[in-house]
Amino acid sequence: VLIVVLLFVATPMTVSGESMYPSLRDGDKVVVLKIGASIERGDIVVFERPGGSEPPVKRVIGMPGDVIRFDSAQRAYFVNGERLDDFAPKEGYPADYLALSDPDVRAALTGEGIAVGKDEYFVLGDNRAISKDSHEYGCIKKDWITGKVILQYWQTDEVNMKAIVSVLGKDKKGIIARVSGALYDMDVNVEDLSQTILQDFFTMIMAVETGENSPKFDVIKSNLRELGEKIGVQINIQIKDIFDAMHRIDTK
Repeated sequence: VLIVVLLFVATPMTVSGESMYPSLRDGDKVVVLKIGASIERGDIVVFERPGGSEPPVKRVIGMPGDVIRFDSAQRAYFVNGERLDDFAPKEGYPADYLALSDPDVRAALTGEGIAVGKDEYFVLGDNRAISKDSHEYGCIKKDWITGKVILQYWQTDEVNMKAIVSVLGKDKKGIIARVSGALYDMDVNVEDLSQTILQDFFTMIMAVETGENSPKFDVIKSNLRELGEKIGVQINIQIKDIFDAMHRIDTK
């Protein structure tokens, strides 16, 4: 049951924009742990800022209690007095780097520094010269964070792609046959299968591999979701790399 739960607390996401280049590029696919993630310096997080557009993806630079300062003369960041050169632009920060910053944020950054409060984080994009981040709008709140990136992967070749199918719901006759039949019709081969029944609660995990005539992964996912709605169970499919990553996550 824990395996199935993990499948529903992490989700794939497609990166939009180049603000995290070179670590993440536009169109890259990542897995985001949605709940239970501890945040540490250097983590890449996804958050929803009030008044913002689509959820930004940024790197945590400042932790609660840190002081973040930008030295205009040296054109460099300092964290608790120590210079931060990671991902600094090779050509240096542009002269107008702070031009779009909130006036109070700019004054604090270039003065004594921004003190990161309790349950706050200071975040920057790795592509510092173009990223819209805490240097413009200040620290983000902990409760704005919707998850952190735990895996980056590419989905370029969907033939012979290994995946994990999970089925969750009340036990009823014919579940295995219906799901297996749907996979067969989509040229998805079942390599292994395990099931558990606890007090009429049915859990099934299937290791599968796509074939040459399989539809796109998103189509397979949609078809399985529709089948689950018809037969009254929840069916999910995840790429095996994602599944493996979720067995390595620390949920403390």
